[in-house]
Amino acid sequence: MRCCCAIPRRPRWSNFGDWTENADGQQTTVKGLSITGIGAQHAVILPTIPRIGNVGVLVTAAGEPTLFHPGDTYEHAPSDVDVLALPLSAPWAKSSETVDFIHRVSPRTLFPIHDCTTSPAGHGSYSGSSRRSRWRRRRPAARPD
Repeated sequence: MRCCCAIPRRPRWSNFGDWTENADGQQTTVKGLSITGIGAQHAVILPTIPRIGNVGVLVTAAGEPTLFHPGDTYEHAPSDVDVLALPLSAPWAKSSETVDFIHRVSPRTLFPIHDCTTSPAGHGSYSGSSRRSRWRRRRPAARPD
């Protein structure tokens, strides 16, 4: 059985040049951007499913807003985040944990990711609970024919 997220032998991103593996606390600089690994493990989905590696990233540059992509966990909430890429719908997340995570990170702006299973009405329930942050909605991705 193949999983829809299985990585092919030659990853489709392999044509983008050299890649550097990241880890919790490891800092890499790419063309003026500082990329720091945050965390090490995916959130628990079920106790019977082994946890896998998962490293979020904090992206900073002098004089620019700070972006945080937590990966698939709400465990870490760095300070001074301007823009949060918020995983909105996942088998490991509860709505109350999502709202709590928004409050712990307290970004100026956030945008939802990991949200294909969330309806427009569902988006509203989160944005109404995060008044301190400016909520940015993405346009739905075009569905393949």
